[in-house]
Amino acid sequence: LIASPSFAFALPRSSVRHVPLKPTNHRLPNHQHLHYIRGGAMVPSSLPPLACDSACALVGLAGASVWLKIWTSLASAGKIDPKLSRKIVHSGSAPLFLLTWPFFSSNGGSTRVIASLVPLAFMTRLFRAARGDESQASLAAAISRTGDKSEALGGPLIYCSVLVFLTLFSWRSDVAIVAILQMAVGDGFADIFGRKWGKVKWPWSSSKSVVGTVAFVLGAFAACLGIVSWFGMFGCSLGTLTNLPVVDLATRLFFISLVSGATELVPLFDDNLTVPAVAAGLTYLLGKA
Repeated sequence: LIASPSFAFALPRSSVRHVPLKPTNHRLPNHQHLHYIRGGAMVPSSLPPLACDSACALVGLAGASVWLKIWTSLASAGKIDPKLSRKIVHSGSAPLFLLTWPFFSSNGGSTRVIASLVPLAFMTRLFRAARGDESQASLAAAISRTGDKSEALGGPLIYCSVLVFLTLFSWRSDVAIVAILQMAVGDGFADIFGRKWGKVKWPWSSSKSVVGTVAFVLGAFAACLGIVSWFGMFGCSLGTLTNLPVVDLATRLFFISLVSGATELVPLFDDNLTVPAVAAGLTYLLGKA
């Protein structure tokens, strides 16, 4: 592998190809192949692409379920404020999902569809929780602000819908990754830190604090750098923005986080829509600049 000035590796891009391993002193099973993913990274796998993608989706679904179960159980037991558990779930679910993306086999349509089944599965749980399904009672309690189960069809449903949309239409791109992390980590940190330490409010908003906005910007910025680095470890070139030198990349990501944090202060629409929309647009434009 040849390292580029950025987090990605400068190897030719390709769709999934299967190259049988040549016999060596450390022989692998005859059926094992190397899966080439976007950016040229090589992931050994004995599974064909469809099975590999299905396994990745199942692992992602299991990980998200465990993450959700931890916080819903604590909230249901009264050991943690449901408002806090809601935002912890909000902050961590999407990054955990993104961590699985490099292990999917390709950029093809079937891969995107299989990956999107992870947030789609949670959308079905939200609908069941809103209808009063007893098996989803802990979920409704953990993600609602007031305990009203109908809130499951508000922000949480929009959150999952954004994940599905960006997975299907902006798979393994800098636009999708930055937009998702601004929505999840940025907005989540703003609420967690702002609720705890945000005594000083912005003059135009009694519910938004200076500490919350600072937490948004720094949290989203750090998450973007971290996840982009994670993709770079696997040779995934995410787009023009992430092919920049590290300093230029960090500068642009900080600017995107700053503008996204300011967007969260504007109470026009649900910030699960406005924040990722602004972040996606800026990522695209700065990638072209």
